[in-house]
Formats: sequence, structure tokens, C-alpha cells
Amino acid sequence: MELVNSQTSPPHIGTLSKIFAGTTGKAIGIFSFTPTPIHGYATLRDQKPLYQQSEQMLYWEKFRNPAPHFSGKTMVCGHTSQKSGKPVNLGHAICIDTRFYDNGWLTCLDVTSGQVWQANELGQQRTASIDEFKSPPAPSPPAPPA
Repeated sequence: MELVNSQTSPPHIGTLSKIFAGTTGKAIGIFSFTPTPIHGYATLRDQKPLYQQSEQMLYWEKFRNPAPHFSGKTMVCGHTSQKSGKPVNLGHAICIDTRFYDNGWLTCLDVTSGQVWQANELGQQRTASIDEFKSPPAPSPPAPPA
């Protein structure tokens, strides 16, 4: 696994080392910060850089309408299975866990083009654009009384 590529600027090398080492000192490869989206397993705190994320967030936290990450990058993750078999696309966060393990779909996303490919255990296949799964923005909370 290549952790640093030619598009990674030198200041990010230390950050990548901390992310991939985790607290155990072993390579975990849970999230990677790329020039486009942030790719990962579970989810992230919106106001923390990757190297300050807890293992609880990186491994176990569910995808529950996360706020946009302060970096402005789109988070692409899994770990929270979608019973519908369809990815969730909030615009700033995408979950592609489509419940393959329980008669769902295995999902691949080309983050550059937005193309989605899905297949299931019956051999069925389908394709779509990730934009087809875009959810409307959540309603704003009511304003406090004056």
C-alpha cells in the first residue's frame, strides 16, 4: 500500500504517518486524505484534522447525517449498512456500505467520475451516477424565540 503519492505535499507526510499508525503503532489504513475526497471506513468528527480523530470515530461510529468536514472535502466511507441497497449521498458525505453481507449489494464508486457499479450474490448488476442518490439537505432547526 502506497501511503504517500506524488500529489501529497511534504507537510501532510507527518499527518499520514499518524493516521496510518494509530495508537497501536501498527498500520491501520482507515482513512486517507487525498487531493479530492477523504476515503475511510466509519466516519469523522467534522472539526478535527485526521490525525486527531479517535479510533472510536474511525472504526465504529455510524454514519448519522455527519456535518461537512472543515477541510471542505467530501468524505466517502462505509460501516453503516444501507438496508435499501443504495448509497447515501449527502453531497459532503457519501456512504457506500450497501449491505452486501445480508443479501444486499456490493458497491464500487469511482470518485473522479461519480460512476457507481453494484453487484449482488445472484449475479445481478446495476450502474448509476452517485448524483442519482443525492439526498435533499436536512431542514434547518427552528430559530430560537425572540
